[in-house]
Amino acid sequence: KFRSFMEQSFDGMVLVGEDGRVVEWNQALVRITGLTRKQAIGQNYLTLLLQLTPDDSKAVIAESLERMLMEALSTGQADFLNHVTEWPSQRAGDVQTRHVLQHAAFPIRTGARYRLGVIIRDITAHKHIEHLLHIQRDLGTALSATSDLRRGLNEILQAVFQIDGVTAGGVYLVDQSAGTMQLAAQQGLPPDFVKRTSFYAADTPQAELVRGGRPVYTRYDDLLARLGLTRSAHDLRAIAVIPVTFNGQSIAALNAASYQLDDFPLWARDALESIADLRASPIDLIRAKEPLPVIQRNLQTLFD
Repeated sequence: KFRSFMEQSFDGMVLVGEDGRVVEWNQALVRITGLTRKQAIGQNYLTLLLQLTPDDSKAVIAESLERMLMEALSTGQADFLNHVTEWPSQRAGDVQTRHVLQHAAFPIRTGARYRLGVIIRDITAHKHIEHLLHIQRDLGTALSATSDLRRGLNEILQAVFQIDGVTAGGVYLVDQSAGTMQLAAQQGLPPDFVKRTSFYAADTPQAELVRGGRPVYTRYDDLLARLGLTRSAHDLRAIAVIPVTFNGQSIAALNAASYQLDDFPLWARDALESIADLRASPIDLIRAKEPLPVIQRNLQTLFD
């Protein structure tokens, strides 16, 4: 009955023996961590936790975690017991993608010592949605407070850089009458890349790609091959090209790139497209506002 309960649980469940080694590891944990039951049973639980912890968090927690785990197994008491904690994690064999796990551990007395039961839940999707809502809120507030196009575009890029893995990006504006594209704002892109990609004529593959209105996610090398172009000397890896449409027309394109990832995960794609959707109307509004100071200056010149 106990094994059936563990195997049918949607949450990860692990049972840690008195010596700190894993004695049960359910199927949900295989899905969450990427470690099979065979790989986990008999292994030191602390070793498995550290294996699943990103390097930049590992050094900070390793010593304190070992102390608390030994204390829990010998006394049944430790700071992390009987309440929910959140843990940065990565799947086995995948050091690029970050996850957030909830842990709830409780002691099980077996005589002079204790076992530990641990329930683990992957809350990464929830955290991403929460993070995206904050990005959308802050970006919406920033865009509504400015009528300056360049400042608005930089606010958009700042929002994009809050998405894990995005380390470079740019915004192109589309000239509706000519069909050309001009790089209006960028951050983190190599100078030679900016020089060769700052303007696209209407008949170029890049402009046609944006007019198509469909997001493209790929490796930068693959995109160049698709467009029949040669690579420059820089380390861009994953790249996203997201057309921004308003009233059925492409008015801009958001480009996001990564020096770290080979591909943007699904949640990052959703976040990028959400930002692109959010900014379509404000960009058009800002562009509509922009000529007003020019008109005012021309009138003043005429009066003078």
